Amino acid sequence: MGKAHICYILRLSDTPLLKSEEAETEYQTNIKPILTYLYANPSFSLSISMSGLMLEWFDKVHPEFKNVIEELMSRKQIEMIGGGYYNPLFPLLSPVDRVAQIELFTTQLRKLTGKRPRGMYIVGSSWDPSLINGINTAGMDYLLLDSTVTNTGRPGQSAQYCPFVVEDAGKTLTILPMNQTLIPGPQTKVESYVSRVKKIALSNDTPLICCMMSPEQLRELIEAGWFAAFLKEVSSYSVIEFSKPSQYLKNAESFSHCFIPAGSILPHLSARDFVCQNREIESLYARMIYVSNEISLYRGDKVRKKAARDELLKAQHFQSYWPEELSATQTLNLRKQMYRHLLCAESIIAETAKEGDFLSSSFDYDMDGYDEFIFRFPYYSAFISTLGGTLFELDILHCSAQYTLPASASGDFMARKLFTDLLVYEDTFTNLYQYGTMLSDTIFAQNRYKVQSFNRSKHEIVLKATGQYITGQETSILKKYTLSESGVKVQYIVKNESDKPLDALFAVESNLALPEPDEERTLEAISGDKREIACLDQMFIRQQNVSYFQVSDKNTETTFTFEPNEDASLCLVPLKADDVYISTCTTFYWKLSIQPGYEIEKTLFLNIRSPGINALSKKKRKKK
Repeated sequence: MGKAHICYILRLSDTPLLKSEEAETEYQTNIKPILTYLYANPSFSLSISMSGLMLEWFDKVHPEFKNVIEELMSRKQIEMIGGGYYNPLFPLLSPVDRVAQIELFTTQLRKLTGKRPRGMYIVGSSWDPSLINGINTAGMDYLLLDSTVTNTGRPGQSAQYCPFVVEDAGKTLTILPMNQTLIPGPQTKVESYVSRVKKIALSNDTPLICCMMSPEQLRELIEAGWFAAFLKEVSSYSVIEFSKPSQYLKNAESFSHCFIPAGSILPHLSARDFVCQNREIESLYARMIYVSNEISLYRGDKVRKKAARDELLKAQHFQSYWPEELSATQTLNLRKQMYRHLLCAESIIAETAKEGDFLSSSFDYDMDGYDEFIFRFPYYSAFISTLGGTLFELDILHCSAQYTLPASASGDFMARKLFTDLLVYEDTFTNLYQYGTMLSDTIFAQNRYKVQSFNRSKHEIVLKATGQYITGQETSILKKYTLSESGVKVQYIVKNESDKPLDALFAVESNLALPEPDEERTLEAISGDKREIACLDQMFIRQQNVSYFQVSDKNTETTFTFEPNEDASLCLVPLKADDVYISTCTTFYWKLSIQPGYEIEKTLFLNIRSPGINALSKKKRKKK
């Protein structure tokens, strides 16, 4: 029999999308009454967990928060819990970023309270054994994890109310399980709850009952008088006392040594599972790792390197990588914000590159077993995949803008990227864009292209894909990308490999992820001698003679121009998520009639004009 230690933890959550008025409402409605209760009841102990973003908000909007926390800590009434400054999913971070997130938040808590935190919490209890070394390096004594993660049913893990000791390569870490099933509610009878705690105390040595609550849950218990009744009830029992995690560990008598596999509070899912199961999460994760490696390899100015890493850490907030129930538009806006931080970090490092220092490289960028191709120029970068032969990421560096869609549109069945190739029946094509039906007879959009050649010095890559058209005819596409400072040229050679004439519609789809439609964005098409302005939120079709299409984003002073080498047809369709505009799908298409063994060539140019690119061109002309 031991004394049951009850550790209640208040979790103050955050999100980069949180509006100031919503934060203020949360503070006045929930947080302020909790602080008032703590101040008036010194016998009630509590631990508080939050992120650095919340600390920033309190410091800016409610500086009195610091004074209250200092007073409560001087009474030894509360304990501040550490963690990651920008609330990241730790298993997705590189070891250096894990330590940086923890140490940055530790520094801020020390400034606030005068003491460093002894333990930490990771959002979503997103655990991985590889975290042990980094948490140990950052000086943390313990980690809070949900019991759904710690209680795996393996030998040595049957104890629910005692600390676990886990190990990796000789480094150890103490895990404190949180039993969320023991969170009381306003209607919970105090007597029955105390009886339940007594049973736990009788069957365990120094058991720990650790629960994490939201401000709303804690405030409702306070207002219902539940805590007042509970304090009165347990005052007569010597086997129950309020405690804090660090205080509990000083007197703990029973530890369970075990192995805890990767997991999270989502059943049967780890943080790595989120990445593998969602293509947009996978793309953002790959970019984050890519930028982290770039910063780690940088050997220049230390101040510049630190500034770049600070931007990188901001791009690691968990909600961008966690399948939470955000709306599609919230997810889109959040991921765009994360990309801005990543591009800003990359730009800080890239500013030291010499003029004319271009990069063409190939490696398994997104860790899927296939090489991707990276083309980086001083003012933009492009990423090309063999899956669909698409340009799957286009970044304009001067404004830290990512112009490929980082979240799914409603009803999407394929990635909405640039230069996606479709060979379809004309009727199917019309149904796809007018009615949003899934393509059942297309080829190439989902094909894996084979690399024919890659010329780093000329910034060229030649890809080839073969497929069987719905009629059973073998068809092939030879696709050649040529990139330069001013944009991208894509040359197609479509060949009928069968012994029968091929009649089909060949389309090239590109999606530029502009923000919501407003007067600062315009779409212009040149059809014959006629110039037309298209509406961003309405469908636009010109069946022939389109020679030029321009997208202008005046907010970033960037203009994109598509030009086919011969007149084409053009279809513009707004893409929506939750009935909100998120992008315009731009598709050039041609009707093909190809005899057996013959081929047809098509070329599409994407020209990019931005202040950075224009400045570079002027500078070169002056030198000449």
